[in-house]
Amino acid sequence: MSVAAPKLEPGSTRERARPARRPAARPRASLPSPSQRARRGSHSAFWILTAVIVTVLVVGIVSFSALLVRASFQVDAIRESLAGLQAEHEELATEVVTLSAPSRIADWAKDRGMMHAADVTVLRVRAGSTT
Repeated sequence: MSVAAPKLEPGSTRERARPARRPAARPRASLPSPSQRARRGSHSAFWILTAVIVTVLVVGIVSFSALLVRASFQVDAIRESLAGLQAEHEELATEVVTLSAPSRIADWAKDRGMMHAADVTVLRVRAGSTT
């Protein structure tokens, strides 16, 4: 609901009534001073900063890529070494099994003149007997 405007008399100094509310203040449009205006052409500091940032990024990416390639080669070398060590372990385990086989040890002992414990006769001599 709005408020009714006051009636004006024909000879009054006010020609029209002011509204009850004031309109929102608009910001003044200020023209930039000559020193604040946009510069025309290239600005050398911008291009130097851009070149430095791009150079750092390119060097960083290339270095990181080189580190990844180096790590990949090291992983491949370790895998090859591991495969060789596993093969050697299997050969040594097979050799241990063959060298520690009971039949082989028995044959070795017979070649050196040893006898099996079941074939040995144990003689007990009493200390006080005269024969």
